[in-house]
Amino acid sequence: QARKSGEKDRTSRLVAFHQILNLVNRTHCCCSLYQLQVRWTQNPFLCSPLAPARADAHRKKEQQREMESLAKVFQAIPISAVPPPAGGVLCLSQNSSLLEGASQLFDKKVQSAPVFDPSKMDCPWNEKYVGIVDLIGIVCGVLDACGASDSSHKSFASFLSSKKHLTEKKITDIMGTWQISPFVPLEDKSSLLDAMLLLSKYGVHRLPVVASGGDIVNVITQFSVVNLINQSKDALGVVGKKTLKELGLADKTEVFTLPIHSKTVEAFKMIRDKHVGAVGLTGEHGRLIGTVSARDIRVMVEHPELFGLMEQDLRVFLESARITQPNIMNPAIRCTGDDTLEHVVEVLAGSHVHRIFVVDDKGLPVRVVSLSDVIRQYVSEPEGYFGNYFVHGLPAGRPGL
Repeated sequence: QARKSGEKDRTSRLVAFHQILNLVNRTHCCCSLYQLQVRWTQNPFLCSPLAPARADAHRKKEQQREMESLAKVFQAIPISAVPPPAGGVLCLSQNSSLLEGASQLFDKKVQSAPVFDPSKMDCPWNEKYVGIVDLIGIVCGVLDACGASDSSHKSFASFLSSKKHLTEKKITDIMGTWQISPFVPLEDKSSLLDAMLLLSKYGVHRLPVVASGGDIVNVITQFSVVNLINQSKDALGVVGKKTLKELGLADKTEVFTLPIHSKTVEAFKMIRDKHVGAVGLTGEHGRLIGTVSARDIRVMVEHPELFGLMEQDLRVFLESARITQPNIMNPAIRCTGDDTLEHVVEVLAGSHVHRIFVVDDKGLPVRVVSLSDVIRQYVSEPEGYFGNYFVHGLPAGRPGL
């Protein structure tokens, strides 16, 4: 009878609904409204064919309201709430050589730095700064030009110094080879919402913050924002309680991996060529057993004894790295689709890594959840927020945010 159309159909469903309520009261069950709604919509005898779609639309509206509420919270937080790097912000002159640039990067223990034109120090920031250079771009560019088979050089510095055709090269000559993060500055009056949208939806990894005088006073990274989320997770709604499966973050996607017996230089080149932050290392039957990340490039430059192992297989490189300094190399941090987003945020913040591998019940990697994936779950762009300032995720000529 409940399937019949018209007033009779409506009356039958109302009667059935009241029968369920009476049953709940008689058995003293604790049943939430959401659970009751799910049971109602999943029973074909108690609802119309359109009820599941209506329930799904209702859930999406609730999620949208929550995202809009969070957007207002983040918009009210100034970008100055994110503390600057402890050692200050490193900026490199475009006149710096490759060796000078690499040396300053690993001396400051940073992966990348903005590049400025020293002849335009008094100009607006969009004329003063010419881009951003990354350590992995320098190292892989040099290895591409020269190869890494010369084992007589025990450090990157001695290797680069021996190549006369590279000693006169400037960092601007290599600046475009590793463009995982374009140069997109924020003005210091911007909000945390601006930063979160750029770091998630638009794929930027690092955001220089420009003061009114044109100097870069901070660099906002994806990790610094995820760390803030971890510190405030109890106040950020229910999204953190959802599992990766519920959020669609456990669906199988392409995961870049290499067998553990591959050459070390192949891992670093894959990171550069695929524009990813790390590659997984697999052992027997394709199970995930480790990882090599872009951060390990800095470790290799900082510890000269590791550079001579670039042509060795990854197992030798990793074992030597752990002997040199046990804490410099991280194992592959993993989770399953049943873990909550809150748990993933806590693991990422606690382990100081930039990604977590989702594995199946056999230990095979099925997906990588990055910092940008995490930030994206907490924020959505209000309609028309950035207007036409970005095209395909890259700057479209806007002179500042």
